Amino acid sequence: MQSIITIGLDAMGCQKNLVNNIHAGGADYMIVLKGNQDTLHKRVKTLFAKAEAKSFDAMVYDRYKCDTVRHSR
Repeated sequence: MQSIITIGLDAMGCQKNLVNNIHAGGADYMIVLKGNQDTLHKRVKTLFAKAEAKSFDAMVYDRYKCDTVRHSR
């Protein structure tokens, strides 16, 4: 059985160097993109709209849904 550890980070934890270090260490991660990153947010929304239109064919992805709420989030 594999353990999953979730760590919440604020905006400072979403810096490229930190994400690269997490990836280099072989860990899985998820970065939350908020709407206040206007240009990037629009690009990501466009990417996902195109992927959904093609039923995610030719796109490498994984899904995980968590219904557990902690700290009112």
